Amino acid sequence: MSEIKCPNCKSEMKTVVEPDIDYEKCPKCEGIFLDNTELNVLATGMCGDIEHNSIDSDKHKDIYNVRACPKCENKTMQKVNLLNFSDTIFDYCPTCKGFYLDRGELNLTNEQLRELVSNKVNEEYRDIKDGYALTGETVESIDYKIEQGLGVSVPVAIKVKYFRIGVWFPESLNLNLRLHKEKWSFKFGKLFGINK
Repeated sequence: MSEIKCPNCKSEMKTVVEPDIDYEKCPKCEGIFLDNTELNVLATGMCGDIEHNSIDSDKHKDIYNVRACPKCENKTMQKVNLLNFSDTIFDYCPTCKGFYLDRGELNLTNEQLRELVSNKVNEEYRDIKDGYALTGETVESIDYKIEQGLGVSVPVAIKVKYFRIGVWFPESLNLNLRLHKEKWSFKFGKLFGINK
């Protein structure tokens, strides 16, 4: 990948390589440029598409001037607001869908997102340990089970809490594993203890 100039101070940005993501960071002002979907990886306070839900057409005032996208020639970035609820303003390029965050804005974003999920439901986790990226999320959703009564089958909504965890390795383990999605009938059987 070719070097890009920081939209804030025009210094050469350096690529930060982590097991699950590569992004550009300015060594001088510590701003970061994230390609499409990379903000969703690093914004871990809550689950969901932080990028898509932060993009709007409103005019947002920012302490920083309008900036040019470091990847798209002669394209101006627009100011967008974190989930439209905070004072955190990002620079967003509608052409390449990249985000520029000033120093400290990623940490501030994660703090604000954690405040939104104080009950620890729909929360994400990400950390780097010994060269491995560990990710996890707690998700609460509504599922349905069928209850029988008086000869009538009635669907009943139940809350289900899931915890998903992932480990990103810096290199392939060559295990040749295949993942298959569970069939709906197998999931349905789990509700009644038939499949475990």
